[in-house]
Amino acid sequence: RVKWQQSYNPASGECNSVPPEQSPRSVLNGHAYYCPQTSEEVIAESLYYPVDHTKPKLLLLRSDIRPVNPYPEQSAEIEQLLIQQLTKTYGTPSIPEKRFEVGAVWPERGLSWRNGTLTIFLHRNRTHVQPVGLRSGVILIAIEDKILERHIAELRLQEHFSFSSTLSQSALVKELEQQLPGTNLSFSSHPPQSEPDRFKAEQQTRMALLRLLRQSTGEPEHRAADLVAADQLVRRLANLLVIRSVKNGSENLVIAASAENILKQLAPYGVHFGGIGHYSDVLDHDYSLLARAWKEFPATYWGHHSFLMLQKLGCATTRFGCDGPNCFLAVIQKGEKFLNSYPATPFRKEQIYHLAQANETWWSLGQASPEDITAMGARTTKASSEQASQRAIALYEQLLQLAPASPEAEAAQLALPRLKLKLDTGARNFFCWSC
Repeated sequence: RVKWQQSYNPASGECNSVPPEQSPRSVLNGHAYYCPQTSEEVIAESLYYPVDHTKPKLLLLRSDIRPVNPYPEQSAEIEQLLIQQLTKTYGTPSIPEKRFEVGAVWPERGLSWRNGTLTIFLHRNRTHVQPVGLRSGVILIAIEDKILERHIAELRLQEHFSFSSTLSQSALVKELEQQLPGTNLSFSSHPPQSEPDRFKAEQQTRMALLRLLRQSTGEPEHRAADLVAADQLVRRLANLLVIRSVKNGSENLVIAASAENILKQLAPYGVHFGGIGHYSDVLDHDYSLLARAWKEFPATYWGHHSFLMLQKLGCATTRFGCDGPNCFLAVIQKGEKFLNSYPATPFRKEQIYHLAQANETWWSLGQASPEDITAMGARTTKASSEQASQRAIALYEQLLQLAPASPEAEAAQLALPRLKLKLDTGARNFFCWSC
């Protein structure tokens, strides 16, 4: 009886607008409206999602059905009856992948069936979260492929931006090691297992870092690459200068005794460390070498790379010049200037994407309620956020033209429906709300 893919009609019943998930987006819970219909024994919930980046619309793409007042014995009985009926109608069920958003989680992920373009999930939970998500008792959830496919795309994008994009840590290290053979920048996936191993790794890293800083000569491109590589060694050293031990079941962190002398050696090169970071468990540092690569060699590939990296790290360092938590304003101002000054930069796609994200954040912050702790300290107005929304749309569409097959363009397709429908996106990129 569900009218799949029907358009949302504000007059179609009692519906509630649903705040967006905070970034990164979660499209299984990415609906904009939630419309429950309650009979004597059953609650049927219709969930409307914003889709189609060219002609955006709100469509019914998920339906949840559950008892009004379930109790354990009733839920168990209904579950068994539904398993029998669904298996008879749709064939042998499968155990779904772990999907927290629909309650398919350990230790009992329930079962799922396929019906045309629908996946039907059935499970029984004991956790209660409103208005949607994990509900107590037995529940039947049907979701259109369109939403499941977007969820897969979202996971693929997270993987790309974390590990294989030009600005990701792994891609950066690989590129530097190709240009600077023998630098050995790769981080071990396992920390040193003993104090002698830690001390040995610390000494090797310190010597390699000083060698790079002392012997950096030649063409500007090579010198800029040396500074970026040296920054990677500073990051490794920030980890190795912390001694970790376990005492009474708790991890104990102390700064290595050798740190004082090492800091004196590095100070003339503008490298400074602070204390152990509250969240990072490594020594704080200010990315001064990245800042030098950009400031001293602004016309080089690695100079441009450093600018984008500093921009990406805006909330983690003062080197990019963010004004309090509102780093998105600096990203927009400096990013636009960067593109105007270097229109042929090899990082044009990445910079446009950063600008689109920053403007999207501006739009979202303008929609936030005064009680939203994730927007504390935001300096926005409704009028300015409306302008930012239009700019974000223009930039995302520019990505679709510039690099249609890129992950950045795929991310644009996920963002545009909400932006064009004037719905909050929940974006907080380049907003340092934990400051």
